[in-house]
Amino acid sequence: MNKKVTKRQKKEKNKKVEYYALNIKYTGPEKGPYDYQALFLKVLNKAVPIEISSGIHLWFRLPQQQKFSEGTLISGRLSRFTKIEHENWLDTNQNKAIEMKLKKGIYPNHYETEYIFIPEAHRAIFKKNRGLTIKSIQKYAESLFEKIFPKENLFSISIEKSADYIADILEARSIFNLEFKITPSNLDIQEEASQFMDEELHKGNIGRIHGRMEGKGGGSINGKDSKLVNGILGAAKSNGQVSAKIEDSEGKIKRIKTEDYPRKFVVKYPESQDENLSILKHILSIFRGR
Repeated sequence: MNKKVTKRQKKEKNKKVEYYALNIKYTGPEKGPYDYQALFLKVLNKAVPIEISSGIHLWFRLPQQQKFSEGTLISGRLSRFTKIEHENWLDTNQNKAIEMKLKKGIYPNHYETEYIFIPEAHRAIFKKNRGLTIKSIQKYAESLFEKIFPKENLFSISIEKSADYIADILEARSIFNLEFKITPSNLDIQEEASQFMDEELHKGNIGRIHGRMEGKGGGSINGKDSKLVNGILGAAKSNGQVSAKIEDSEGKIKRIKTEDYPRKFVVKYPESQDENLSILKHILSIFRGR
């Protein structure tokens, strides 16, 4: 006897979410596993609005923990708004200057998105929103950490980047110079050249490395055959940044900046599954220490 199959049993619909990520990493002297859950809770509970550009403020709001068998996350809202300090306004209807006072604590031009901090992977996730760029979020996060830990330089905050910048640099006609800032990973790098660079940083007990390369005699840097160059470029995907002055395939001189290549993550999941859990599982599958 055949049982009746429901539409849901036949085919459950999938949902999709797109997001960007920051790698928030402890780079201080303490050895052993770092308590990122305590760190993230402290930062999010002490978060305040901070100006990131003229009048534009960002703010991590409403943190709450969610616990799953797969792991714990902290979710909430990230708001962007404009803080207007001046009381001098122009009334174009009456064509005259006026004085106007806004109610305290009320601000216009509000955009918001959801954030998810995942302690086990020391990553912060931000669902895609046109009004909020990952570069502006990184700037806010760095300013917030500096405010909460004013005398400590113990954390690095890097945008998770796509690998497209590597091809754009290595396939250029000429690489005139490379400027870089790199920190060691938490041993979650798999690419060979990047592993080489990362292992050297760990062996030397180096917390940060930054510098500039130029081609010999004003010539081009040979990136394709250099393990060092490849290691720096690869490490910057999650653990730093690179800026390169190049001549592209069309003969145009341009500067490539890794921060302009954010990695967009896409997760598809069954509609019966919690969205935040789907993101948690996706991030842990990529970044949890292997």
